[in-house]
Amino acid sequence: MKTTNRFTFMLFTLAWACGAAAVVAGCEPAKDAEGTAGAGGDGTGQAGSSAAGAAGENAGGASAGAGGSSAGSGGSSAGSGGASAGSGGASAGSGGASAGSGGASAGSGGASAGSGGASAGSGGVSAGSGGASAGAGGASTKSWSSYASPCGGGSKISALWFDDASKAYAGCGEVADGKGFHSSTDGGKTWKKHPKFDEVRVVDVRRGGDGVLYGAGTDTVLGTSAWKVDEAAPANLKPVALYTPSNNAFKSVGIGENIARTEDGKLMVDSLTGGSVALAPPGGGAFVEYSSLHEDLIDDPSSVSGFAPRRIKAYANDFYAVGNKINEPATIFLPTKKSSASGTYFQRVELQAAAVDGEPYDLHVWSPTRMMVVGWDQSYRYPMIFVCEGDPYVAGSWKQIDLLDHSITYKGGVNGMAAAGDAVVLVGTKFPADGGFVLRSPDAGKTWVDITPAPSTGKPDDLYRAKLFGDGRIVAAGGSEVWIYE
Repeated sequence: MKTTNRFTFMLFTLAWACGAAAVVAGCEPAKDAEGTAGAGGDGTGQAGSSAAGAAGENAGGASAGAGGSSAGSGGSSAGSGGASAGSGGASAGSGGASAGSGGASAGSGGASAGSGGASAGSGGVSAGSGGASAGAGGASTKSWSSYASPCGGGSKISALWFDDASKAYAGCGEVADGKGFHSSTDGGKTWKKHPKFDEVRVVDVRRGGDGVLYGAGTDTVLGTSAWKVDEAAPANLKPVALYTPSNNAFKSVGIGENIARTEDGKLMVDSLTGGSVALAPPGGGAFVEYSSLHEDLIDDPSSVSGFAPRRIKAYANDFYAVGNKINEPATIFLPTKKSSASGTYFQRVELQAAAVDGEPYDLHVWSPTRMMVVGWDQSYRYPMIFVCEGDPYVAGSWKQIDLLDHSITYKGGVNGMAAAGDAVVLVGTKFPADGGFVLRSPDAGKTWVDITPAPSTGKPDDLYRAKLFGDGRIVAAGGSEVWIYE
């Protein structure tokens, strides 16, 4: 963090530079190298919308420079209109800048610094814990606040879904002692428990394109592994069974891990504890169980080729998955290209060298040729990030991101991700046992900034799920706490 004296010196320098430059052509703020999309996020799914002037291209971005205003740790993101100071940039107003208690303060339109970062006057940028970001029409303060998690007793939020900025759902159930389903109407700050899910381990929740809220996990009483949520009475949500596993131990999905729905209506549920999958055709047909969906089974039904999905996403009418078996390289499973395929099968593409052990935990699909895979690099113990911009079936199209190149040096792994347009947020766990972290990229993984919350005492919990909105707001969920960046 900058010291008060240094900020005061910079403020006088900026004021002098603006005054001198204004005689010639006026002060123009520098571009923000970390500007993200502005207002208009998706609210309901994978990729949000990006506002005009995103990714630092809009004049008036929130970066330090002549007329600009610099944010605290975590950087800034700009939306429509940019995070620029008022007319003329962050220059000292009439009367110039004067130092006050706790930092430097400026006249009308100027910038003032207090504890927690640099804050600007009218139209300026202010940074709290984690830095500043701007939404439509200018700048707004963004900082982290912590709220109680709905999942307790050694559990964690394993499922997180937002219909919009206010309405959210969370499930507890990936670990054996986690049960319950909760809803929020204030963006994740408070949660309501739904008693009909008291004996249900909720591992995933997503709203399909048909408007139905789907869930996966296991009802420990009824034995169902996938359901839809009866929302007729919002104060008393109920599970309605969709899939109950058979007694076939090789094919059945005992505990659902993901539930995904394609645009044409196919539903897929995979196993939390193995590679089996249950697949329902469009139109609400019965689920069919498979021990594997590896494409080798097309030509050789006795094949035992590895298929162990960890995370499944639907894009258009296809499914995409990531996963691996123990002590294997990180793998993405792509829709098969075999002309002989009848039904849903996957082609396996290894992202790491054969000798490397990786665990991919999540993925995002912008298009069939543009994707990101994240997780744990178990060989080197650093957060694992792979980005593809090209043919994903060719291993050479995948580029591994080295966070050391972005001055992020801690070890650990990524547990979950969220995207809104090209902006991406990753949440995870530092290694060994050093709390959680939050990373942000404004440009689909080209650059990264650490915006991890900094509590006054202790460290943030390990973080597992996240939601990123188009205005830069972030919800990061862990075990005993929910962090909100707004």
